[in-house]
Amino acid sequence: MNSQRANDAPARSWLAVTRPAPVLGNVRRIAQALGEAGIAEAIRAELRPGEAAERAAVLALARKRRFGPFGSAPLDRPAREKQLAALLRAGHRLDSAREIVDASSAEAAEQWAAEADDEEV
Repeated sequence: MNSQRANDAPARSWLAVTRPAPVLGNVRRIAQALGEAGIAEAIRAELRPGEAAERAAVLALARKRRFGPFGSAPLDRPAREKQLAALLRAGHRLDSAREIVDASSAEAAEQWAAEADDEEV
């Protein structure tokens, strides 16, 4: 088993250097690409961002694109669905996308994202 870990060392160091910033939110796509590239599941799991990083990423995208509570107007159903679709295309989980889009205020969205930091400590 140690020889397998030694064989994976070049891949592990490459992943550490080229790992994208957590604000990208493409966790699923990245995991799929790494799997197709032959990177072992153990290494992929080790490098996978935690819940706090995922929440921070969806929050950052919502702020940037003015989704949910960061927008200027209340959402009607078609606008809400478009925002959810955009967040899903960016690689975010459906539950995270719904939390952000349906948040009652920007403060509530930020509190939701901060809760993951508290849970991981």
